[in-house]
Amino acid sequence: MLDRTFLFDGYRDYFKKLVPRDSEIVLAHNDAQENNILTSLEDNTKITLIDYEYGGWNPMAMDIANYLNECAIDNAYPKGFGIKYYPENFPSEFERNSLIKSYLKLHYDQRH
Repeated sequence: MLDRTFLFDGYRDYFKKLVPRDSEIVLAHNDAQENNILTSLEDNTKITLIDYEYGGWNPMAMDIANYLNECAIDNAYPKGFGIKYYPENFPSEFERNSLIKSYLKLHYDQRH
């Protein structure tokens, strides 16, 4: 099933087309989920990322996409395949836009 899903004929070209050409490639965390994002008790705008075992080079939006995906998934669900999807937990459009704007501002401020 893995081969059919991800390693089909022409898979490299197919997946390259999913990434915008002008997308900046950055060192990404690649596991941006609630257990790996720690906030300060004194100031919840200060965060620390931990567990970089999946870190690697990806398009800049990879961590945002991964985080949004993780918001609606329970990876410790005790039944079936051990994963359950909760669409009601997916961030609203306002929340997604706020996250993206903050991320891009932080990235821009660090570079200039």
